[in-house]
Amino acid sequence: MNPARLAENLVAADGELAAEDMEAIAALDRGYRYIDGSFWVKEGGPYTVEGIWA
Repeated sequence: MNPARLAENLVAADGELAAEDMEAIAALDRGYRYIDGSFWVKEGGPYTVEGIWA
């Protein structure tokens, strides 16, 4: 751990984005999940992939 880098990260968390920047980020969502939850689904278990994200 580098104390100077930790301090930089804390300062970065105080930054704010303009409304147009937030809109641009929101537009990036393509609805794709990199983790689909299928690792929780086991044969005979209570979970389904569809049910996890409902």
